[in-house]
Amino acid sequence: MAAEQYGIFRRGTDRLDIELRGELRVEDLAACEAAVSVQLVVAKRGTFKVVVDLQKVVGYSLEARDALVALQRHLGDAASQTAYVTASSAGRALAMWAAHMTPNQVIKNFSYRDDAVGWLIGDVGPASG
Repeated sequence: MAAEQYGIFRRGTDRLDIELRGELRVEDLAACEAAVSVQLVVAKRGTFKVVVDLQKVVGYSLEARDALVALQRHLGDAASQTAYVTASSAGRALAMWAAHMTPNQVIKNFSYRDDAVGWLIGDVGPASG
């Protein structure tokens, strides 16, 4: 049996972290979406903030890309914000595609997890002009 290509972690009453890894396949993302549904079953619209970590993704098919969009649409039913964390150009392209295909959701891409979490909790740090 192959290792799961995702992990789902509840970070309090209003935060969910999803970690995707390896070579993403449609089956992996469908299983992830089903597991996320269990976490969000009682959530009111706009009450969750989600981190989707793509740092360990090494590749994906076009079908898997579309499955990630389906997952993001599902997340949008409960999430007020989604932060994607990416470390590679492939991960950034995947995150940008998900954001592009779900234009009515608040989605932002980050290179570092701490920056993503800061954005979700409203602590964006110093800004320079």
